Amino acid sequence: KQLGLAMHNYHDTHRVLPPGDVNAGGYDCAWLGTQETRNHTGMLFILPFIDQANLYNQINFSMATGSADGNGLCTAPAAGIQTSVTSRPIVVFECPSDSYSSGPQSYSSNTAYTLTRDYRTSYAFVYIRYNSGGPYETASTVKTAFGHNGAARMRDFSDGTSNSVLMMETPMEKQSYIRGPFWATYVATGPVLAA
Repeated sequence: KQLGLAMHNYHDTHRVLPPGDVNAGGYDCAWLGTQETRNHTGMLFILPFIDQANLYNQINFSMATGSADGNGLCTAPAAGIQTSVTSRPIVVFECPSDSYSSGPQSYSSNTAYTLTRDYRTSYAFVYIRYNSGGPYETASTVKTAFGHNGAARMRDFSDGTSNSVLMMETPMEKQSYIRGPFWATYVATGPVLAA
């Protein structure tokens, strides 16, 4: 309920919903060209609307969330400084009835999906996940409220918002420690795949 209200308040302020992610990376930076990988999640953008404005104001959005990896997060600068801000659990992003706690997760590889002390969230935006080479699903019939580097406006919901799902709950315990969603850093397993 609080996250839904936060998204409505974000929309009232910006006249658009928050993006699902900003400049999400892929398994291979070669296809990105000059795009600067940021791997920001939409959760970062609703922080001021869940009483986390102080934390939001500490985030440098010109830097990636996560950390520099073998590819240096493509052309983005190293992001180690961000971990002091993004490596915190946020109570609103955790379901109170889900008692599983994995603590902060770290994952380093030669991919653009690199985590440093990131916390999972119990909630995921419903949209098409992004991966190496682009979105998994590109059919024009697949419409979601959130997108990569953008999102919908309330007026875009042709059947009204009461018939739309923006977020879904997902268990904190996963098959692998790299599985998302994480509240601060985008990984391809974070969003709920819409198909």
